[in-house]
Amino acid sequence: MSFQDLHAGRSSGPRRSNVNGKQDPTQAMASGIFQINTAVSTFQRLVNTLGTPKDTPELRDKLPNLCDYTWYVVVAADVYVNKELSCM
Repeated sequence: MSFQDLHAGRSSGPRRSNVNGKQDPTQAMASGIFQINTAVSTFQRLVNTLGTPKDTPELRDKLPNLCDYTWYVVVAADVYVNKELSCM
């Protein structure tokens, strides 16, 4: 299974059912953490490439977009956690 499979919602393992049309909170948090870890790892890999022979203008163009995406995923996870905590 790849990140693209997970991102598209495909899974090879058993899936938890949605309750009242909502995603299982545990699964939602695991997905958010996975997306954050993936984005941060990718960002770190790209930053470590700066100043090497593999450094290109395209790489430098990807960094701000990836930084924005990472921030978006972190904020979305934070909103979700706060929403779930307020329902308790």
